[in-house]
Amino acid sequence: MPDFPQNEQTPREQAPREQAPREQARGEPARGEPAPQLDGRPRVIFDAMEMRALERSLRKPRTLVSVFLSGVVTVLTLFALVPLFSVIIMLFYRGGSTLSASNFWSLPPVPFEEGGGFGNALVGTLVMVGIAGLISVPFGILAAVFLAELGPESRTASVVRFCAKVLSGFPSMQTGVFAYGAVVLLTGGFSAWAGGIALSILMLPIVMLTAEEAIRMVRSKMREASIGMGATQTQTVWRILLPTAMPGILTGVMLAVA
Repeated sequence: MPDFPQNEQTPREQAPREQAPREQARGEPARGEPAPQLDGRPRVIFDAMEMRALERSLRKPRTLVSVFLSGVVTVLTLFALVPLFSVIIMLFYRGGSTLSASNFWSLPPVPFEEGGGFGNALVGTLVMVGIAGLISVPFGILAAVFLAELGPESRTASVVRFCAKVLSGFPSMQTGVFAYGAVVLLTGGFSAWAGGIALSILMLPIVMLTAEEAIRMVRSKMREASIGMGATQTQTVWRILLPTAMPGILTGVMLAVA
């Protein structure tokens, strides 16, 4: 321990006294002094504001303008919703009275006749979506496995990704023209196969890119654990990667169908 003169103080004893003027300059009570009291409770001192200035008052212009604008926005919103709710109410009122179970399997009526239904539209939609799903889902998942596991850095994978991104923004009209020239003209007539093939072209890139991302999100520890237990790459893909990534793959399929 160093020897200090009796009249001098140690650095530890001088520090509180040096800090006291600084605290008082900031408006804070010095150490060891009680905080100012307000109604028997300690009061926190602010530099430029008081708690009373933060109290809300309806007499202030800012508050009046805020209430007025909020009311105007609410009224305009309700006024804008009137046409929407009127259309919905009229749809249920007029459409519900004429809707029956026979509408779901009856054919459309001939011109100038009443009755009929839209059964052909439902059946045609289900058939075309089924054909498109049988074509796009298997090929999309297999392509995703190749892009994510077998050859992610190869030149072929880069070309396939580029083509898939281009097809994802391909106009549906161009797809219909392609299906018309490649299927309708060759078969000699319109069919569900033509619509299914056109729809599969639109679905394939969505399924492939979404499935690739879902497979990539599988943790590498699961792959390493499967290989460490002696599983082959094929077994790892079919029993580890695809079951784990199945929620993401199903999401991509639903998006493609939509």
